[in-house]
Amino acid sequence: MWVFQWISRLWLLIFLQYNDYREPFINVSINAKLSIKSKKNRIFAKKGIVKIPLVPIDEDTFYATQNGVVFYFNRNNAGEIKQFKVNASDFRNFIFEKSE
Repeated sequence: MWVFQWISRLWLLIFLQYNDYREPFINVSINAKLSIKSKKNRIFAKKGIVKIPLVPIDEDTFYATQNGVVFYFNRNNAGEIKQFKVNASDFRNFIFEKSE
């Protein structure tokens, strides 16, 4: 019984956690737009019709296995996601801000 409760809580935590990230974001320097979506307990970055699955590796940190990019999400004082930074082998600190 306790295993079922633990799994249920873990699933709820993941589901709620991924909903925090679901927003459109923009990099104002080059006007690049990227959306973070979640569906069926999975999270991915979406650019047009391309979906890039993200794997959680730490709190507010995800790894895109398709292209080796790491997404670092930043929260404000209220705990809301406001921006994320993208790092890869050929670029660093590419910042996307929440689209209003």
